[in-house]
Amino acid sequence: MAIIITNYSGKYRDDVRNICLDTAGSNAREEKSMRFLLATFCDYYIDRDAEHCFIAVDEDTDSAVGYIFCAPDYQKYKRIFKAEYLPRVKGCKKGDIIESWASVNGPALFARSYPAHMHINIKPGYQHCGIGTRLFAALTERLREIGCKGVMLVVDSYNTNAINFYKKNKFDIIFPLRVCTVMARRV
Repeated sequence: MAIIITNYSGKYRDDVRNICLDTAGSNAREEKSMRFLLATFCDYYIDRDAEHCFIAVDEDTDSAVGYIFCAPDYQKYKRIFKAEYLPRVKGCKKGDIIESWASVNGPALFARSYPAHMHINIKPGYQHCGIGTRLFAALTERLREIGCKGVMLVVDSYNTNAINFYKKNKFDIIFPLRVCTVMARRV
């Protein structure tokens, strides 16, 4: 299995959207859940900030097996997300609408110190192979190139495996809540 880390390309749009859904849980393929998940955790990044997104590609199958998506300017992300992507979750489950709103608004308190916002997912079967750490390295290099001083993310508080993974990659918990946790790191 030869995995390369490369810049996101529209060629892999379906792959990364499927990874987003495949890593989200059992009801992810229901229409309303799909709308929520793709609007909140995928489409903004590949539509609006693709140059700051990286993918892990399995060279044997020429398919994406993981990604790290980043919006390096939180204020721009928040403005566009609220106007164009948050309306896509209208009619979804109340909890999903709240999570989508919280995902974009929760980090606002920390945007001055950590102006970039990111998401990462690795396809099951490719996890625990160092791919996530390699994706973080690619993103960190890009953020340094553009002069970004920090990056943050929101993770479900119950997801201790993810929290430990982020800690391994130099993220600190900066705002723990019962439902979600904001984590961040300097670049």
